Amino acid sequence: MMVHPSHKTIPHEEYIRWIRLVRDRWQKVLTLDSTDPDRKDLINEFKTAYDNLQTTVSNLPAFDVLVERLLQAVRGAAIEEVNARNPMCL
Repeated sequence: MMVHPSHKTIPHEEYIRWIRLVRDRWQKVLTLDSTDPDRKDLINEFKTAYDNLQTTVSNLPAFDVLVERLLQAVRGAAIEEVNARNPMCL
């Protein structure tokens, strides 16, 4: 996933911190029992995004299949800052 918050580099530090916090939170929540209210809420947020995407993409895998892979995908998400301060981090 690529996030482009600003053409200035200072806000990038704030966004990368925020994105890491969100990713870490998602990892914790996704390890909870499937009956946990926090996990259910997060899955519902992803379902809303899935439903929205499904209006423009016709061949998406079933949502339940994606949920099974969600924790692995979140854990594997690379977060790198790429800008004039750090252009070659990939």
